[in-house]
Amino acid sequence: MANEAKPSFRSQLLVTAITILAVVALVYVLNSLLPSAGPKEVSYSDCLSEVRAGHVAEVQITQKKLIGVLKEEKPVSGEAAAPFPPVPG
Repeated sequence: MANEAKPSFRSQLLVTAITILAVVALVYVLNSLLPSAGPKEVSYSDCLSEVRAGHVAEVQITQKKLIGVLKEEKPVSGEAAAPFPPVPG
């Protein structure tokens, strides 16, 4: 029983560090691949184009910002709804 090999502290530390780095890298990659659902800053001209195109559901005007909410896109008849929004490219 005394001859059983125990993993050394150094090897345990290495495995733990590699595991933590792998998890952090996985979270970073998944976060960069999935589109953000939060607010997006756009130029005034882009905002105005969206309003003119009828894509804006509501607008809130503050002293320093215009905050707009886009209308939800509805699938065209016969077209399946996409499960996720398209990835900007």
